[in-house]
Amino acid sequence: MKKIIACILFISMCSITLQAKNPNELTVWLLGNSGPGVKNALPDFNKKYPNIDVNLQVFGWNDLMPKLQAALTAGSGAPDVVEIFTNTMPRFLGTGAFMPINNQVEPFLNDIASFGMLETNDAAGNIYGLSWSASPNLLFYRSDILEAEGVDPASLKTWDDLIKVGKKVTHNNQYMFLTASQATYPQYWNYFTGMLSQLGGSPFDINGNISINNNDNALKVLKTMDAINKAKISLDVDSWWTPAFGAALKSGKLASFVTGAFHVSILKKTAPEASGLWRIQLAPTIAGGHKSGLFAGGARTVAITSQSENQDAAWNFIQYMMLDENGIQATWEGGAIIPSYNPIFGAKYFDDPDPYYGNQNVGRIIMNGLATLDGQEWYSGPIPSGMMSNEIVGSQLRSLMTNKITPEEGVDKILEGMGNNMP
Repeated sequence: MKKIIACILFISMCSITLQAKNPNELTVWLLGNSGPGVKNALPDFNKKYPNIDVNLQVFGWNDLMPKLQAALTAGSGAPDVVEIFTNTMPRFLGTGAFMPINNQVEPFLNDIASFGMLETNDAAGNIYGLSWSASPNLLFYRSDILEAEGVDPASLKTWDDLIKVGKKVTHNNQYMFLTASQATYPQYWNYFTGMLSQLGGSPFDINGNISINNNDNALKVLKTMDAINKAKISLDVDSWWTPAFGAALKSGKLASFVTGAFHVSILKKTAPEASGLWRIQLAPTIAGGHKSGLFAGGARTVAITSQSENQDAAWNFIQYMMLDENGIQATWEGGAIIPSYNPIFGAKYFDDPDPYYGNQNVGRIIMNGLATLDGQEWYSGPIPSGMMSNEIVGSQLRSLMTNKITPEEGVDKILEGMGNNMP
């Protein structure tokens, strides 16, 4: 009988061992177009860490967050490493969702650009993630259209320049610019944040106070956007990433649009037939503003969840992909993931010509834009996740761009809405 019991206990223990999670298995959830870059870096990561088995899962833009929220609420099912939009990070600070990485990051602090730490710290100074793909705003333009219209792209230095040229370029169902007043999601926020950043502005200051209209910054932005609208130079479509947006890029009737630098890889997939026709340069600026503005919606933060049982391996993954020269090169070459690690900004591979963009040195243009952003600050603030201010501003921008309010009225409504939603 004792032997039978011993055997049963042995079998039971074996069963428990078999059901336990592999201590070297690492589950990683990524957003959208980060997948190709990280997949390109995995072979060398596996050589460096042969005992870490990475289970990589890539989600659509709108699919990851609900799944993460459900896992965090349930207290189980979260990945070891997760990538989220940086402007959603404030909602998690102080919740215990992510593991502090102060000690791990400390040796690298002097080498991480300011935008690599966007919104990752709590009031006590704890660091909960690292950010990449913070993007300078770029002007994407069709070289063939501007050439046919006798326009020198180098002349498009300010938004006023773009409006002036746009009136010449816009005719016969051809448009200079792209807007999205029909969007169910307030996509004008993307233009707004870039312009606000060019003026050195931010929705909030470091203490969580509303600063969106300091120095009349928000008013200047709304006046600029109102001028673009009244010039009637824009093709008006539904949200980014929709079929209507893709059709606009593929139509051959759109001369330019502005978005974050991360779009260099997306455009190739959206309009492969236009290879060699598109070009990029830093976006136009508001007079007196910085050469480049931050596309605040493009940055993404990579963090380790508190549910992770493999936190050392999780940090090894983050360090390799974001702070290792080989990993950074692989993520760039595989998917144009934009780094925030200063020591590699001068790397030669950023000078490689890109045939899709007429052999421009796309990487170098982006790196030059990043250099102008380092030191600029951006705070989405205490309104839940920063997304509430997105919706508040976006709804007023939609009203502005459909001629329902003036810029002055828009600023008043933005300040009222943000004030009413402060915690």
